Amino acid sequence: MTEPTVTIAASGLSAALLAWIGVDAHAVFWGFSGSTLTLVMTDAPMSRGRAVVTVVVCALSGAALGQYAAELFASSSRAGLIALALVFGAGAQVLVPAIINRFARGISGVKS
Repeated sequence: MTEPTVTIAASGLSAALLAWIGVDAHAVFWGFSGSTLTLVMTDAPMSRGRAVVTVVVCALSGAALGQYAAELFASSSRAGLIALALVFGAGAQVLVPAIINRFARGISGVKS
């Protein structure tokens, strides 16, 4: 598939997934923004594929956690949701690569 086709397919799948799990689009955007901002600020070398997967996972987890926290704190304001999604997206960018590295070391250390 060409790159525009992949982008359109990924966008469609993302929209369907978000509708299915019920995450707000504003939360996803700001989770993505926080994740991307933190990725740009870190100096850790990362391949393009790994960076894309990490940003997507962090954006979705930041959006979901941001929306959950906004509901938990009874924040009905859009600004509260945006701030929480941004913070959780940025935080996930630090935690998710560490978790991936830990699992990768654990899997490579397993002897069969």
